[in-house]
Amino acid sequence: MSMNSQLDSNTQTLNRAQQDKAYTESLLAQQLAAWKTSGSSNSPQTMEQQLNNLQAQLMQLQARYTNDHPDVIKTKADIVEVKKRLTKRTMLRTPRRTLPRRRMRPNRQRFRQLRLQVHSVRRCDRAGLRDQKRLQSQIQLYQARTAMSPTIEEQYKVLTRDYDNAQNCTETT
Repeated sequence: MSMNSQLDSNTQTLNRAQQDKAYTESLLAQQLAAWKTSGSSNSPQTMEQQLNNLQAQLMQLQARYTNDHPDVIKTKADIVEVKKRLTKRTMLRTPRRTLPRRRMRPNRQRFRQLRLQVHSVRRCDRAGLRDQKRLQSQIQLYQARTAMSPTIEEQYKVLTRDYDNAQNCTETT
């Protein structure tokens, strides 16, 4: 019973770690996508492509999470923002002068921090899986021993009966 509760606890911890990993990886992907799109132009074609990418990302997130999940909410807000910029841009219909844009420098500290989080969560995953396998093998060992108990008990009864019969035979002679 104790090992089963430990296994349940370990499984819950492992599930939480996997959720944390997925969340952190999505944050990292969003940071990278934001950095990559920050250097792109605001042409309607690029913005439509960005909108399509965000909608695809939203579909993936909705397949995995509920609508209350922070990633889903943020992606929906990003879609609304891109749509606003796209409609504003198409309404103006005045071509902007294209100046060379400075590419936004990535927040290296934030990227490093997110990558470290992903790495540590993966390490916790591996440790949790090892513990889970160890607990499962111990549970199987105890279950096998418990399953053998009636057989051993029956053999013990036969031996004690034979011993008692042998004692009775020697006393009568």
